[in-house]
Amino acid sequence: METNWIIITIVVVLVIALIIYLVVRDQKDKEEVTTTLNDETDTESESETDKEVE
Repeated sequence: METNWIIITIVVVLVIALIIYLVVRDQKDKEEVTTTLNDETDTESESETDKEVE
């Protein structure tokens, strides 16, 4: 039985493309979460400052 190098190459390329896609998507999600958490922290800090003033 001969090894079909074309099929193996296609599968390897698809796996590499999937890994790259997942890493890029993870970076985007990480940036969104960081931004969201920073916004929430800023809002909480402002609320605490308002409470201290009252």
